[in-house]
Amino acid sequence: MRHLTAVGLAALLLLFSAGLGRGQVIADFESGTNDFYDNGWGTGFTSVSQVADPTGMSAGVLALAFDGSKGKKGDIQRDNVDAAGAQIITYFVYLPADIPDSVVIKLWAQDNSNWAWTEVKYYA
Repeated sequence: MRHLTAVGLAALLLLFSAGLGRGQVIADFESGTNDFYDNGWGTGFTSVSQVADPTGMSAGVLALAFDGSKGKKGDIQRDNVDAAGAQIITYFVYLPADIPDSVVIKLWAQDNSNWAWTEVKYYA
């Protein structure tokens, strides 16, 4: 059973507001998961938690423990993010050196009014 941990350095997850010209931090994971949770749309995640930042760049990060023997997909979610005026989202993802190069990370966002979404895939 192989375990992988992908850690989002969300102290650096920012929404930039066009009107204000400055960043709005929506999640920093300094002391908790900031309401992100495993929504059950996949069986691969074994835990979603806040842990100490392995890079030392912040006090904490969101850690996702993934077990490929339990499923090939995992999905985390945060409800009702107010992104009014946002132009871009910035985030950092830390992957351990031994992560298989077959891992695909997909980020997607969806609005609640029109159910429109956007997505991007990253390959380890």
